[in-house]
Amino acid sequence: MIFDTTYLSNRYGMPFAPFVGVNHHGQSILLGAGLISSENTETFVWLFDTWLKCMDGRAPKAIITEQDRAMKNAIAIVFPNTRHRYCLWHIMRKLLEKLGS
Repeated sequence: MIFDTTYLSNRYGMPFAPFVGVNHHGQSILLGAGLISSENTETFVWLFDTWLKCMDGRAPKAIITEQDRAMKNAIAIVFPNTRHRYCLWHIMRKLLEKLGS
């Protein structure tokens, strides 16, 4: 599953948080989405808990996210057995920022 709040925000400045997965045909599918008022650990815990209830308690095997500490903390709380990885695009962007060309 991929979870990325940097994708879009609405005119009220509320991040759009899509849950995107892959089906058995290798196609991307939208598993859920939310509009959140802030990007802190408490908000992510609420969003992940709510999504988990909608998925009948079936946590993803792996989740790919941006490098956000609050998101990382919430994943550890709500999805303790899920493998958490950072998005390669975000890693490469940070690499260029920190090390230059």
